[in-house]
Amino acid sequence: MTTGGRASRPLVSFVVPCYKHGHFLVECVQSILGQTYQNVEVLIMDDCSPDDTPAIAQTLRDPRIRYIRNDVNLGHLRNYNKGISLALGEYVWLINVDDYLRRTYVLDRFVATLERNPAAAFVFCPAVQVHGRDEGAVFGLHGDTDAVFTGPAFLERLLVRNCVATPAVMVRKASYDQMGMFPLDLPYAGDWYQWCRHAFYGSVAYLAEPMVCYRIHELNMTKDYFERPAAVISDEVTVRWRAKQTAEGLGLTPVVRAALRGIAHDYGVRVAQRVADRSKFGLTFEEFEASLAANCTSADEKRRITATVLAALGDHYYHQGETAEARQYYRRALQQNPADLRTLVKGGLLATGAVGRALRSAATQLPGLISPPLSLKRHS
Repeated sequence: MTTGGRASRPLVSFVVPCYKHGHFLVECVQSILGQTYQNVEVLIMDDCSPDDTPAIAQTLRDPRIRYIRNDVNLGHLRNYNKGISLALGEYVWLINVDDYLRRTYVLDRFVATLERNPAAAFVFCPAVQVHGRDEGAVFGLHGDTDAVFTGPAFLERLLVRNCVATPAVMVRKASYDQMGMFPLDLPYAGDWYQWCRHAFYGSVAYLAEPMVCYRIHELNMTKDYFERPAAVISDEVTVRWRAKQTAEGLGLTPVVRAALRGIAHDYGVRVAQRVADRSKFGLTFEEFEASLAANCTSADEKRRITATVLAALGDHYYHQGETAEARQYYRRALQQNPADLRTLVKGGLLATGAVGRALRSAATQLPGLISPPLSLKRHS
């Protein structure tokens, strides 16, 4: 079902997926219609909400609004893709109904930025967490000044972790047309993969001011995924492997290396979480080996990644004061990659007792010699 009209062809299409969150709809849509830039359309994508979303949508009387209620529930990714496919604008902004624009001039700034930078695939800014009515942490900071990154340079950042807040991104429709829409097999990390895809398409523009808000509440979609750790892990592992494959096809060697660093780091954290801490968001060593075998075709890469994972376990045990276990994993890591200088140094210092620990603590301040403990930060 579609209702509403449109006075003229919009430059910007806002796609507003909505399911069970009708009580947030007015604030979200008003934050869009209240922008200083007005040449927009708003597609409210109601995925068969069982609440009063249809009635609330009918109260929003503006010719720029199109209300689409799906005949059947599509799920969030298919709903995203349907909205993007229906968008008439040159630029597409996907913002979930429980999020909203924080500044009335954000769209003006986004449009001006993409108009000035025709090679940019997308523009984004940091986003502010909102708990109830209280603003909290800022996510997606990439410095205090506006910048335009080349696609490969930004991919090297993205492949460390997802560092872009979904509601704070406006993408050229041409990039979706060229690179594809949200992959249906990545329900948890589809947004992260999309930013990688778009960075392969063009450069990335960044505006440093946090101009968008995203809510943290009990009905957040990501909370459901935290009850499905195997799906979360699988998605996050897959993003980097697919990005690596794309980079290889394009001959982007620095991006391939960045992907491999991210892959090895993530596996190391996951295995340390499960083996040492029994975390449900970890991987057993057997699960890691199976994942590596499924994704990696190079014997040398397998050895290097395995060495990184074993060294990460050694680091984890070392920082817990369990030196015998740390020594064992450092030794196993060196069997996989005897040329790993950092692991060789850490293993040697471990054998010298208190003096070695003091030297190691000092050495962590020297870039590239000994890394601090691995950590895995997550945006939800």
